[in-house]
Amino acid sequence: MGGAEALHAEIHDVLGKGVTVAFRPTGVHTGQVIRCAEPGMRVLVRAEGWLETTMGPCRTGEADRLDAQNSERSVTPDWPVKPQSIEVRILPPDMVNTGVREFLDDHDRIEDEIVSRTGARWTVSRYDRP
Repeated sequence: MGGAEALHAEIHDVLGKGVTVAFRPTGVHTGQVIRCAEPGMRVLVRAEGWLETTMGPCRTGEADRLDAQNSERSVTPDWPVKPQSIEVRILPPDMVNTGVREFLDDHDRIEDEIVSRTGARWTVSRYDRP
């Protein structure tokens, strides 16, 4: 993946519920790839400490590049020396079709509507470029 080395990968099939993905970076250039088996899913990612939240379409198929990547300007000085984590939520189109703010405002309703669907598998992989 463009010279990046795989750090960690997970496969899940829970929709709606946040999954914490822990990893230990080896440098500041960490990145991620999130892929969904079904089209039309949305992905919400919250960085550790929930200081940054992003939402967008969840891509399907093989990855040819990172979906997101950190740099010296986007991490703290202790980033490569301590374990890190992100929270990932995969949302089907019928669960939420709003933006990040509306999702966070409606968080309790979403938590009550956790769904598990056959074939709703998704993966998250973390990479690091030394």
